[in-house]
Amino acid sequence: MPITRPTLSTLITRISGDIQGGVSATAPLLSNSVLMVLARVFAASCHLLWGYLQFIAQQVMPDTAEAEYLERWAAVYGIYRTPASYAGGEVQVTGTNGVTLPAGTVFVAAGGTEYSSAADETIAMGVATLTLTALTPGSIGTLANGQVINLLQPVAGVQSQGVVQSTGLLAGNDAETDDTLRTRLLKRIQSPPQGGSQADYIEWMLACPTVAAVNAWCYPSYSGAGTVGLTFSVSGGPVPSGGEVTAMQNYIDTLAPVTAQVICFAPTLVSVDCTIHLNPSTVALKAAVTASLTDFFSTNGAPGSTLYLSQINEAIASVPGIVDHTLTIPNANVDLTTSEIAALGMITWT
Repeated sequence: MPITRPTLSTLITRISGDIQGGVSATAPLLSNSVLMVLARVFAASCHLLWGYLQFIAQQVMPDTAEAEYLERWAAVYGIYRTPASYAGGEVQVTGTNGVTLPAGTVFVAAGGTEYSSAADETIAMGVATLTLTALTPGSIGTLANGQVINLLQPVAGVQSQGVVQSTGLLAGNDAETDDTLRTRLLKRIQSPPQGGSQADYIEWMLACPTVAAVNAWCYPSYSGAGTVGLTFSVSGGPVPSGGEVTAMQNYIDTLAPVTAQVICFAPTLVSVDCTIHLNPSTVALKAAVTASLTDFFSTNGAPGSTLYLSQINEAIASVPGIVDHTLTIPNANVDLTTSEIAALGMITWT
């Protein structure tokens, strides 16, 4: 039977009643009497103790523990919170030939995030491409292709604005949330390691400290007996970069059974373009539909899955405020191979 924490007023009533009975008082205690003041003081102390006991009761179970205690529970099982990572990529600047931008040149984005260049770069043929890394970890440092970024301090002979190149400034991921860490911990408790089972490989990929994998898939006998194929998606990608695949391969090699030949690879991204007619066709509804479809493809576009046309229509129709819609593209189910993942492509509104 669960124990319910009594309210402060309930405790005051109980303690004042006990005092009244203890001194054989025939009338209720006066509100400003010494005994009533003592009753309120004792009740307040007891209320604090009840609160602490309630807090401790939550921390002794991993499914209700808060951040500090959750991390302690996870550490017992060798599971640690994935830290935030720093976004990075290439930016192109223009200027006078022969001008060198030294390593450590700082750029700043419109939102205030600063980035530092990794090496000296000299302008040739009017341009130079610098490799930048955000100075602040997390998704705040992620920038898309074509976005403008400015020099923090002017450099003679160089235009103050740079342009993010096609790869974008990616791989900036926030630290793992409590809910995600708790999910991994409970999965570890409920499904103990089995020396290299399919579930083990998936858990290892999701726990990789150098890659922020959000989904992972394992294929036994991927290239014949003794081989294991591994692929995964990352936040903000969703397709991992070559460096992330290499980092994942190196990490898994330290955990996999010595007899297994592990092959990590990046999945192929299938961008699903859509042509949609909305009624009513407002900017707010278009944005809501875009968000709904983005979430649908992220959740359901796993390797080997089928994206049913009826479900795509449902993701559109579920947006509040839509009276009617017509989806003309795609016009059939989208089947993915075991090496493909889906993401929302371009939406054409008619």
